[in-house]
Amino acid sequence: YTRILISNPQTEICVSVRTAVTDPFSLPSVIVNAPSLTPEAATLTTDKNLMYYHKKNGSLYKIFMRYRNNPTNTGEMRDKKEINVFPNPSSDYIYFNSQAKEKFTAELYNITGMILKTSVNPKQLDISDMSSGVYILKIIKDENIYVKKIIKK
Repeated sequence: YTRILISNPQTEICVSVRTAVTDPFSLPSVIVNAPSLTPEAATLTTDKNLMYYHKKNGSLYKIFMRYRNNPTNTGEMRDKKEINVFPNPSSDYIYFNSQAKEKFTAELYNITGMILKTSVNPKQLDISDMSSGVYILKIIKDENIYVKKIIKK
């Protein structure tokens, strides 16, 4: 959401989250603030990895884009022992923070389905030698398979 501070005339794009529908929202976290420009109309893409907004600069409006830097996680795991994957988008390494004690395998594919890298219980995957673009990360844990889109900057 966008808010205007009355005490200091500046506009901010903020986010407040909650873990369940019945929980209260968290305190706002400022995503964008601009004392001289007015960021407005924040819109997320359906995968929630990009945010678009506009700012008025003189008499013109310019559209801006921001990448999400939060971890991607495999939250749909039944045992609630998630494997966090971050940052996404990334430029050099994809890091894994696993709360699961069981082994898991990470496989990275290009968009055509060709496997590029595979590792068991990785702490990180080196993607610095890869081209910018979209990749598919497949995490295999027990009999479950989880798929995430990874963006290489």
